[in-house]
Amino acid sequence: MAERIEQLAAETELSGGGKVLIVDDDVELASHFQLVLRNAGLEVVVVHKPEQIRARLLEFQPDIVLMDIHMGDYSGIALARMIRFQPEWLGLPIIYLSSEQDRDQQISAVARDADDFIEKPITDQRLVNVVRGRCHRARQLAKLTTQDSLTGLLKHSRIKQELAKWFAVCQRSSTPTAVAMLDLDHFKQVNDTHGHAVGDVVIKALASLLRHRLRKTDIVGRYGGRNLR
Repeated sequence: MAERIEQLAAETELSGGGKVLIVDDDVELASHFQLVLRNAGLEVVVVHKPEQIRARLLEFQPDIVLMDIHMGDYSGIALARMIRFQPEWLGLPIIYLSSEQDRDQQISAVARDADDFIEKPITDQRLVNVVRGRCHRARQLAKLTTQDSLTGLLKHSRIKQELAKWFAVCQRSSTPTAVAMLDLDHFKQVNDTHGHAVGDVVIKALASLLRHRLRKTDIVGRYGGRNLR
């Protein structure tokens, strides 16, 4: 029953909300998009200066990016390519939201490093529907690729990426952080005495305890046979 409740809670979390990064030098229009999406229950951060995009990606960890193609001296296509250079952002959905009406240009832009193209102008309701759907799909895929199937915690490779990312953030902002590694004493005896099925229950129970007792801002992962926070 507890597992089913957790499963339902996870499904509810996936279906609701989402984190959107808007990259657009049109301050007024970007602010409007931000207001519309926030009113629809989404978390939204706007970047008006493209040179700030890397820092905002690290800090905000968006589900999707909405980006204009033409931004003064900057090209959205070049920015998308720059994002894709970073391994941790290879799977991040990038959607162009632009007034570019040349169909060949749209197809060419998406074929390089983006996932979709939406023409401006766009109605508020369509914007909400598209972004919600994209966020939901992105969260589903991220869960499959980043979460350990047994515990639901971050996988070994992903927790190492998170450590490197937050170490860089803390260095840049000169703020302290903490890393804790937990180990289950005599866990081999549990498997040997009661079987691996019971051992799995113990691991899942510890993972559940960590998820519910730690802060939402804490990052919890499974590091090999250990849990890392």
